[in-house]
Amino acid sequence: MFGVERNGHARIRRIIKRSNSERKLPGPVVLGINTLNISPATITIWWNGARVVEPTVLKTLIDLLELQASATSENSSVAESPEEFFAKKARAA
Repeated sequence: MFGVERNGHARIRRIIKRSNSERKLPGPVVLGINTLNISPATITIWWNGARVVEPTVLKTLIDLLELQASATSENSSVAESPEEFFAKKARAA
């Protein structure tokens, strides 16, 4: 998706910072944007073909990602699809 540079290094490594990727330390693997190579202001988020700009929708996406990450770390699965998750959040609002 991101390709490689002439020297063979993956371009994604210039964009994404990661810590504890080998899980040698206690705690989670953490991914972040390398702000030396890409400005957070230039990032846009799209969901199902639509640009996401509302903070409440971004918060919902974060909640969904955390729910799925939690289920994965517990070796279980999330019973509902992302669409079901958002529909339930919309009904509750």
